[in-house]
Amino acid sequence: MASILGVSTLAYAPYMLLSFVCIAITIISSYMGWFTDKTEPLASKEAVISQSINV
Repeated sequence: MASILGVSTLAYAPYMLLSFVCIAITIISSYMGWFTDKTEPLASKEAVISQSINV
């Protein structure tokens, strides 16, 4: 990888850490429910299940 980029591995290692931090922040914020859409579903689970059985 270092020969393709023309940069030594240790030179871009701190920036690689940021990608893992970004993944961790995404997982934590989605688990906690931050920044997610909090609208009511259009159909209940029971209606969807009964519709799929009748088809």
